[in-house]
Amino acid sequence: MRVMLRLVIVVTLTLMAAGLAIFEGERLWRAVTAGAEGAGQGAGGPPGMGGLGRGTGGYSAPEARVATTAPTRVTPEIAAYGRLAAQARASVWAPAAGTVALVRDGLADGTRVPAGALLVQLDDAAAGTAVQLAEAALHRARLAQEETTRQAEATRADLDRQQQILEIRQAEARRIRTLLDKGSGVQSDLDSARLAVIDAEQSLVDSRNILAELANTARQDALEVSDAGAELASARRALGDLGIRAGITGVFHGTVPVVGEALSSGAELGVITDLDHLQARLDLTAQEIDRIQAPGGGLQPLAVTLQSPGGTRSYPAVLSHVTLAEDDTTGTARTVIAQLDPAGCPCPLPGSFVTARIAEPALEQVVVLPATALSVDGKALVLGQDDRLREVQMTVLRRLGNNVAVAAPETPLTYVRERSPQLGAGLRVRPVPAETATEAATEAGGQADAGAPVPGTRATGLAGPGASRAGSGGAPDGPMVPLDDSRRAALAAQVRASDLSEGAQARMLALLRRDEVPQGLIDQLSAGN
Repeated sequence: MRVMLRLVIVVTLTLMAAGLAIFEGERLWRAVTAGAEGAGQGAGGPPGMGGLGRGTGGYSAPEARVATTAPTRVTPEIAAYGRLAAQARASVWAPAAGTVALVRDGLADGTRVPAGALLVQLDDAAAGTAVQLAEAALHRARLAQEETTRQAEATRADLDRQQQILEIRQAEARRIRTLLDKGSGVQSDLDSARLAVIDAEQSLVDSRNILAELANTARQDALEVSDAGAELASARRALGDLGIRAGITGVFHGTVPVVGEALSSGAELGVITDLDHLQARLDLTAQEIDRIQAPGGGLQPLAVTLQSPGGTRSYPAVLSHVTLAEDDTTGTARTVIAQLDPAGCPCPLPGSFVTARIAEPALEQVVVLPATALSVDGKALVLGQDDRLREVQMTVLRRLGNNVAVAAPETPLTYVRERSPQLGAGLRVRPVPAETATEAATEAGGQADAGAPVPGTRATGLAGPGASRAGSGGAPDGPMVPLDDSRRAALAAQVRASDLSEGAQARMLALLRRDEVPQGLIDQLSAGN
């Protein structure tokens, strides 16, 4: 009995499965038959079967926004942040201790002073006396030197006369010796003549010794004159140090002493800053620096436009060179220096935060495409025959925020402006015309690479539950709030240092550049610290 019951159950389930299979097979056959008929009549059917999917019982062909490429000329710009710095700064300090005797008329914090102007004069009575004593000592040394020279000349003259006397006495001795040899002289006369010769020789030797001593004395006198001259120069320098002068032309910032105030040696009074020759210290990425380098080394003299955040006035500048700066993370970091045009001053004070836009060399014969039109590997979907899509590899030249500059193709192409997972190569679509690439280039012209690092901040990656939504381009929730310059710069640096895609970074940085920023975006970035 049990066996019969189980057999009935198995047969029943088998019949039900067979019936269901037959029913589904019939439905599939009807759908295929209807699609084939619609395709044959040109009235629709699935897009992959050759129709546009408009017939009854078929599928609708997906729409795709398309545009046509058109070569154009684009001038990319690099957006960067930096701070102003003075090319020349001179400290004003007291090189010697003393009492203030004179202060320049009108000297105050913020006043302009010319180079070499006397700012503060210290009491120089003691220093003046020291100079007079040094001058007197030098005069005495020179008199002693002159006296030694005179004695040496007199000794040389005596030496010549004594030489003549010696020669005469030697001749007299020879004459007396000749007479004695002839038997007509006296021996005592010869002895007297020899003694006279000996006395003359001794006098000559003494004069030569005196001349040697005078030569030694002359060398000593020369040293005395040199030492006295050095003492006088030192005294005059000490006197000059009592006058504190401006080293450069610029604006004085500091404390002005009063007459009678005692200053210690090395006391710093302030700083003179040359505000007519300023430079901007900009932080650029390695790729950006490579793009603005000259073929022979250094930087190209490209035009730079500087502007204070929130301000309306711009200041022209020119790229100068790259310098190395200390960095806590890498040890050294490259900083780009741009020299401001003095004709554009007065400029903001050194230390002011500025934004910079660097005009790169123009790109000729390029096509500007939306970033959404390219895949990660730089391929675009292009319309082919019968409105079927095919992929074409593009040569990416430069990313311009939400757009991309690519090399112009040999022939104009109609491309899909926004790729999506529903679109792919071989799919037949219904194109929807949009603005041409020339209009897109006009919209993108002047856009710069988004987000340069900000000096003085340490970038961190993004984290938190809202990071993925912000990175994908979604609009963060929350009210719009204003941001100060330092906070805006710190958030921009954090976004640039994150591992988000360039398109996502560009969208987030565009939000940060607005006057008011969504509170949700601020909260997401803060959660990543």
